[in-house]
Amino acid sequence: MILNMSKKILIIEDNEAISRSISYALTDVSYEVECASDPLKGIYEANTGEYDLILLDIIMPDYSGYDVMEKINVNPDIEKTPVIIFSNLDRPEDKELMKKMGATGMISKANLDSQRVVTRVKKFLGDA
Repeated sequence: MILNMSKKILIIEDNEAISRSISYALTDVSYEVECASDPLKGIYEANTGEYDLILLDIIMPDYSGYDVMEKINVNPDIEKTPVIIFSNLDRPEDKELMKKMGATGMISKANLDSQRVVTRVKKFLGDA
């Protein structure tokens, strides 16, 4: 099968099993996917890669997803790139902070289903 890799997605997630599962599912529906298991690598990739969407974990060692968003939001070339948060943080204050930081949406890690992520990504990218 020849894939039409028209849109690029960056996954910044320290759990490699999760990023691999989501990456495979997104690649299967013709997205080009890059993964960064380290937040600093994710910041570098976000700043150099011209992505259509970023999937971002919040709880990571050393740098949180909030730190990552702070760093990428200062770059005018990527500040408008949609960011979807992967998190189990679902208290109202967490959701409010994610929104304030510029997150486009959130996907709960509880019972994470790669097909549900694909459906949400397609919706955010207008491919649904």
